[in-house]
Amino acid sequence: MFPHVPFPASREVFTAAVEVGREIRAVETFARVPGPQFMTRALARVETEPTEVLHASDMADGEFFLCANRSGRVSGITADIWTFSVSGYRLLPRWLAARKGQPVDHALIVATRDVAGRIAELIDLFGRADRVLQQALAATLTRDMLGVGANRVATTND
Repeated sequence: MFPHVPFPASREVFTAAVEVGREIRAVETFARVPGPQFMTRALARVETEPTEVLHASDMADGEFFLCANRSGRVSGITADIWTFSVSGYRLLPRWLAARKGQPVDHALIVATRDVAGRIAELIDLFGRADRVLQQALAATLTRDMLGVGANRVATTND
């Protein structure tokens, strides 16, 4: 069975779906930086100087530490950002774990903030996509309206 994709009857809803999809792709593929509303000064703020290589702790009480000796305290990561997952993997903790042992320098801190900002924006964009999907589901075009009968077999020329 081929997956069913709702085709909105409204051009405005279709255009909104295209736009939100375009934005999601741009954020996920690093085609653009996260929007300024997601890259606030409070996001992933390093509160204390890191003194060792990266060995990030788990988050507790709204903060985590970049180093095993509990230096490099980071605040400004919401629980939604920390627990955001793709295919069951929490993205930010896994991203940090993949860099374990690297120096905690300016470039790593900037990259960590960038990833956190992307996650924050994706959370917002996914919410927008859900709202557009609800609008599309409220008024969709049927297969018959689109001229694609249920028994029609697609060819390579379609």
